[in-house]
Amino acid sequence: MRPLLLEGLCDAYSHATDPLEVYGAMCKHMIQVPTKRAVLLEEELAKVKGELAESQWNTEKKKLVEDYLGLRKRHEEVTSQRDKLKDESSGFNSRG
Repeated sequence: MRPLLLEGLCDAYSHATDPLEVYGAMCKHMIQVPTKRAVLLEEELAKVKGELAESQWNTEKKKLVEDYLGLRKRHEEVTSQRDKLKDESSGFNSRG
C-alpha cells in the first residue's frame, strides 16, 4: 500500500502549485488507494482461485484415471476367471 501512497504524493506535488491543491490531491488519492488496493486484491484472489480450481481438477482427474485403471484391471481379472470357469465347466460337460 505504501507505493500507492508515495505515488499519490508524487503526483500531487508534480501537478499542484498551491499547498491546498496538494492537500486536495492527497485527499482524493487517499480515497482512491483503497479502491486500487481492492482491485489488486480481487485480481490476486481470482488468480489464486483459478490456480486452486485447476489444481483440484487435476487432482480429481488423476483420481478418476486411477479409478478407471483399477476398474479396468479388475474387469480383466474377472473376465479371465470367468473364461477359466467356462473352460473347466465345458470339460466337465464333455466327460458326462
